[in-house]
Order: sequence, then structure tokens, then C-alpha cells
Amino acid sequence: MIKLAYIDGVDFIHLEKSYELDKIRFATFEYFRKILGMADYVGNFKSWLERSDVFLLVAIENNTIIGWVMNERWETNAGNDDPIFVLRAIEVTPDITRSGIGKKLFNVVVQTLPGYIIVKPVNDTARAFFSSLGFRKTGKGSVIDLSDHPGYFALPSKTKKHHKERIPNGLNLCGDAIDKSFINYVDAEKVVSETVKRTKTKEPVITEKIEAGDHKMMSACQCGEFYTKKYRIKGDRNGIIFICRNCEKERYFMPEIGNQ
Repeated sequence: MIKLAYIDGVDFIHLEKSYELDKIRFATFEYFRKILGMADYVGNFKSWLERSDVFLLVAIENNTIIGWVMNERWETNAGNDDPIFVLRAIEVTPDITRSGIGKKLFNVVVQTLPGYIIVKPVNDTARAFFSSLGFRKTGKGSVIDLSDHPGYFALPSKTKKHHKERIPNGLNLCGDAIDKSFINYVDAEKVVSETVKRTKTKEPVITEKIEAGDHKMMSACQCGEFYTKKYRIKGDRNGIIFICRNCEKERYFMPEIGNQ
């Protein structure tokens, strides 16, 4: 557990071990519970913390998690060999919506993680939020080629630098702690060996696939279909995958979601 920043009684903590959650309370969260059926937040957090390719940052007030952001190391590096991280989920409790905690969580992520950040918004609201932060589509010829990954957006390096330089008012960064977390994620033995190595092929390896029902997404697929097939998968990725019912493209993936 590393304190990376603080503001007005809210601490921004990089969680490292699952047992660190045992003495922390959770506020009520609704977004991912409703959108993706994420019923067991504690269970998901603990399973994510077992993986060294995950960076989990929480906002804590009065020993209660009021916001969180989960980032996962991408399978391959950028064209310039810098690492890429996928921002898989970011959420604040409804009680503090529009308080700015979400953007502060994002800023601390930007201050800490090396390389590039990409994201796949789950609906129009999320897309608008990430667009406001500067995420843009990329394609062939870009240092981050996402042309084979529809729906993904990347944060350009100039925009990331802009975020790093424009620290939100009142947010106090803990420089030494941020440096420590940064070092953890440029350690090739700790990160690259467990993430790049596990998916050397373009197609994911699935050793088990269990159908978990249909799910209606908040926004339509590129083919126009709203409904997806939901599967719990195991293999080089463990979690729940949402596949378009019409064109069979992947719409979303939530690592280690639900009861394990």
C-alpha cells in the first residue's frame, strides 16, 4: 500500500496486496454493477491484486474507498517499445459524482505509469469523459496502432505530458512514492515477462469458455447491434468477455470479474 497523493482528507493509494483490503470499507458503487454485472467488488479487487500486470489505484476517505481505477499492462509494447497500459475501469461512488475525484484519480495514474495509456469506453458517457481527457483514435502508422482493436482510444504522448504538468488544484503528489511505483512498472522481470510472454500470438488463447447469458450494452456495436453474448473465459486472459451477438466482435473485457 503506497500513498501517491492526497487532497482535503482524500488519499490516493496504490494497492499492492490483497490483504490490504481487509481493513478498508467500500462505499456503494453502482456503475459497473449495472453495466457489466460486477457484483463482488472486494473479490475482483483481490483477484486483480494477485497479478503483477495490474495497477490498482483507490481514493480513500475516512478509511472508505470512494473511487478507484484499474489499469492492466497491454500484451505488446508501442512502436517505439514503450509500454502500453489499458485503463480497464474507473469509477467513483454516486455520492461524489462530478466532484473531480475521477479526474484526480486519472491524473495520479498519468503521473505514475510509464509509456502510453489506452481505453475502450463502454458507452457514450464514458466516451465523452475520455474524450474530454484527450483520448483519440489511432491507426496505421501511429506509434500505437489500434486499427485491429475497434473501439479503443489512446492518450497521445503530448496530451499525457500536458496532464502531468497541469496538476489539479489542491492535489499534493508524493514524489518519492510515485517514483517507487513507477520503478515497479518498468521492471522488465516483473512486468514484461508475465504480460508480453503470455500472449505472443495475436489471437488470445482460451482454455475454457462458459456461456454466461446475454447482455445489452449501453451503446451499439459498429454493426448496430446492442446485445452481446457474455462468456466467462480462462486462458491467457481470465474474466468475462462480451461478444457482439451479430458480428461476433469483442465489445468489452473485464478481467477476473464476478465470483471466482
